[in-house]
Amino acid sequence: MRAESPSSFRVSTVIPTAVEPVEATTTGAPPFLTLGRRLSGQARMQVEKLSNRSEAHLKEALSLTLDAMEAIEREVEMLHRRMLLSHRDLELVDTEVELGADGAFLPATAPPDTGCARLHLLLNVKNARHLVSIEADTQPRDGGCEFSFATADPDVRDLVVAFAFEHQRRERRRELDAPAVD
Repeated sequence: MRAESPSSFRVSTVIPTAVEPVEATTTGAPPFLTLGRRLSGQARMQVEKLSNRSEAHLKEALSLTLDAMEAIEREVEMLHRRMLLSHRDLELVDTEVELGADGAFLPATAPPDTGCARLHLLLNVKNARHLVSIEADTQPRDGGCEFSFATADPDVRDLVVAFAFEHQRRERRRELDAPAVD
């Protein structure tokens, strides 16, 4: 059976990727456990309550400190996720991918026997690296594997969409900046 063609905007790129076959009946078990709760978001809400003009310099200093704290929390989470991938004998490898909100196509990847997989992608989005995991139904297509993201977490889907549009913007800028060839 041939998979449908993609219905959403996709970009072609090379990104670190790992494919983990999963059972179709696997539900409820998150791919990664959270190490702890993020505190930077709560602290940021408290800083936003500071509204007095005399506290503007303090508010700016706190916001910059919270930006740094958030970056550290993101890196700790990324290291934790990479450790769990390693524990599962999975390695992120630069892979050619056509990626969009509805799914991904990996040209040189055979679909897993289970028909379902967890796709791990390392995305550079919004000036930060994000290691996302998305469960997908798989089907063979054109010598590769089509991954359909039917039940992706909305936050993860937003990161994929942001990645696709940022990638497209960079490609267009590169095309415009390239010298014209006569």
